[in-house]
Amino acid sequence: MRYPKTAVDLARHIIDFNPDDAKTYAYWTLPRAVATSSAALKQIPWPKNLAPKTVPLLKKPNDTDQLPPADCLVVTWTVAEGHALSDILTPDSRSDKDWYTYRRNYDSFYKSRIRNGAPAAEQPYLGTYMPTKIGSKKVLCFKSNLHLSQDGPKLPIKDLWNQMITETGAGEVITTGTAGAIGANVKLGDVVVGQSVMFDCNRTFKNSDFNRQRYTSKVPIRQKWLSQAEKTLLSVNADQLPLPVRTPVILSRPAKSVNKTGIVTTDFFAYDNTKNTYGLQGMGGC
Repeated sequence: MRYPKTAVDLARHIIDFNPDDAKTYAYWTLPRAVATSSAALKQIPWPKNLAPKTVPLLKKPNDTDQLPPADCLVVTWTVAEGHALSDILTPDSRSDKDWYTYRRNYDSFYKSRIRNGAPAAEQPYLGTYMPTKIGSKKVLCFKSNLHLSQDGPKLPIKDLWNQMITETGAGEVITTGTAGAIGANVKLGDVVVGQSVMFDCNRTFKNSDFNRQRYTSKVPIRQKWLSQAEKTLLSVNADQLPLPVRTPVILSRPAKSVNKTGIVTTDFFAYDNTKNTYGLQGMGGC
């Protein structure tokens, strides 16, 4: 097996890792990779009338069709995250098998903006998607094939965001996925719900105008369901985490050592450690 030799290789391994495909395993993923496959998940006890219901389109769309309208757009990034999103929000519809392929404007615009070797260059599409419904809200789940750290300096992911938001008309947009924690108070399995996001770029986008900028939503984080989500939703599969077993927590308010509890995005595989090697401490929760 070929193991990652650089940060770019490691980021690519994380993007491509598939708990359901042993060929994508590496020495640090075993044996937990087998335990965290989709087949090992327990059913989530959703609140009454809020269980997600997959809503396939009446006619299978062409891959160049625009995205359907939605109240909320949820975007994730890696293969494993796509599986998790489909396991949770599109029951019986897998992101890598059943979701619709999306290539709108790929050939005419995106192709020339993606560096050779990037995931979206080797697999020429922008992502996959599937509509679902939660209560009365129409939600579009999207697994992106573009990545900030992979596509190169022309930043096609920025254009994809504009395209997705314009086509869906979504009033709420959520980006979600796995991340490394910043600070010792965030443990494996915990969830950071951030009202602010910040770019900390030290390589490809070091000189970009968005670098070191913090963007904060004017809409406050809704706290109504967070406590119930911890107690009844996250706890169901807490035994998937390494020992000792603990129920993950949702962090949505600033810790004492952090200016704002938020998300920090880097342009390479940077992570926090006790030495604060990449200077991430104090910036956010993950």
